[in-house]
Amino acid sequence: MSDTSNASNMVIVGCKLPNGLHLDLKNKDGEKVRVTIAGANASRIIGGYGMTPNVSAEFMAEWFKRNAKHPAVVNKEIFIHGDEASARSIAKEHAEVVTGLEAIDPVARGMLNNEHGEVDKKELRKFRQAQAENPRAGRQIVE
Repeated sequence: MSDTSNASNMVIVGCKLPNGLHLDLKNKDGEKVRVTIAGANASRIIGGYGMTPNVSAEFMAEWFKRNAKHPAVVNKEIFIHGDEASARSIAKEHAEVVTGLEAIDPVARGMLNNEHGEVDKKELRKFRQAQAENPRAGRQIVE
């Protein structure tokens, strides 16, 4: 891994894990190099993937090589691509990838139901009010 880079050797990394990842490698001097990639809770979301632009292509190629069996790689929860249009396309194609770490919908899960198995209107109102007051909480913005 070299420490020099320019726009032609940079990639975009997509990551569907909620909080992203710290990716660590040691450089030729034995020093740890860390790249932090955004996850699904980031502000730039496409197809449920947090997108991190301008990451060293050399770093990512080496990281993918060393971590080919990492569950996030195997399950398509993280990917790299050299240009933005293609990265956007891949993210949209893989929008249905499920990590198992997605937010739970309390309405669909029956968590707001009363003792008769019906949605408790008072609890639903409180839930919707909380959503309105904090629209970014648990969101999945898809371009």
